[in-house]
Parts: sequence; C-alpha cells; structure tokens
Amino acid sequence: MPERALVEKVIEAGRYAPSGGNNQTTHFIVFSDAEILSDMAGLVCKEFAEMEIAEGMYSSLKNSINAANQTVNKRKDMEVY
Repeated sequence: MPERALVEKVIEAGRYAPSGGNNQTTHFIVFSDAEILSDMAGLVCKEFAEMEIAEGMYSSLKNSINAANQTVNKRKDMEVY
C-alpha cells in the first residue's frame, strides 16, 4: 500500500479536478486492507460486467464495461470466479 501522504496528495488533486457542471460531488473511499480491496475490486468488476452498453454512453464507461467482461470471462475460464 502507498504511504498515507501519497494517498492524501492524490485525493487532494481529485478534489480540484473538473466535474460535470462544476458541482464537485465526488466522494473518495480509501481501502488500506489488501484483502478488502481485492474483494471490492471483484464486486465492482462483476457489477460492471452486468451493465448493458447503451447508445450515447460515454466511451470511458463503455471501455470499463468491456474490460470487466473480459476479466470475468478470463476468471470463468480459470474457474476462479
């Protein structure tokens, strides 16, 4: 895990990043336990893989859904998922 000072620096940079309509409603959650982080990553990947790609959807979101599908399919092939 990175040092706390580095994590705080990244969060601080994120706080000043542009947001839609400049509404600044972004929230940050930091997981410092590797096992919990791994569990959360698996859950997020599974949820993204279940999303449907719709017309007009941001390309970054489409890319995330496609990447999640590839990851889920690899895990199924490995019988780990």
